[in-house]
Amino acid sequence: MAGCVIYLLILVVQVWNRPSLWLEGLLIGTAIAAATAMYWFRDRVTLDLWEKAALWAAVLLFLGYGIARLGGLV
Repeated sequence: MAGCVIYLLILVVQVWNRPSLWLEGLLIGTAIAAATAMYWFRDRVTLDLWEKAALWAAVLLFLGYGIARLGGLV
């Protein structure tokens, strides 16, 4: 759940800085929310260790990219 919130905050910042990306932000935000909902509401089916690792790797890579963008490194 925290990963979804972080993703959405980064998307809001990106759309705020570049309003022309509003459609992309909306689509990606919807996809992230849907993926989080699928993960959150799958109480009977446990995710495999590699799926969890891939999910958090994507979250952390996107967070790092967002921080690098905000810092002017990218």
